[in-house]
Amino acid sequence: MSSNYALILKVLLGMAPFSREPVPESSMDRISRLTMVAHAIADAPITREERAALLTLGEFESHFARYIGIGQCLTGPYKCDVYRGVPRARTYWQVWRSTCPAAWAAVEGSEDELGAAARCAAAKWSLALARCHTGVLGAFAGYAGDLCSWAPATARAARYQAILAKL
Repeated sequence: MSSNYALILKVLLGMAPFSREPVPESSMDRISRLTMVAHAIADAPITREERAALLTLGEFESHFARYIGIGQCLTGPYKCDVYRGVPRARTYWQVWRSTCPAAWAAVEGSEDELGAAARCAAAKWSLALARCHTGVLGAFAGYAGDLCSWAPATARAARYQAILAKL
């Protein structure tokens, strides 16, 4: 077990379970599910900063909610960018088909989908970081859309710094 994996899992388990989960999960099931997430992040060829970004993005985009992770977006309160009754985003990082075809080609909720989505989300965040020239504020704003300025990015940037300090 790598130290990256252990630190990532510790951060994930320290996050509060999503309180509006349509079907509650046991503590053991949550640990098992978040273990898969930790492996996907730790195994991706990404930087420490990108790992912290993935943890932050997952917390803000989906609360690492089980129903989103297993591809049941329509059953919970957050609907994965639904348009005309169809979710346009998948996984904890809410990746779209156009930005992450590899995740969309995989079975929903699978390790393949999770790994592909982690790599895509990290790449998208890093591209926004480079494009926006405003540090992590721009990276989180750019991840959420085309603009490099977005008020909710402030909370994400603060959480990112706290998570980065733990990795």
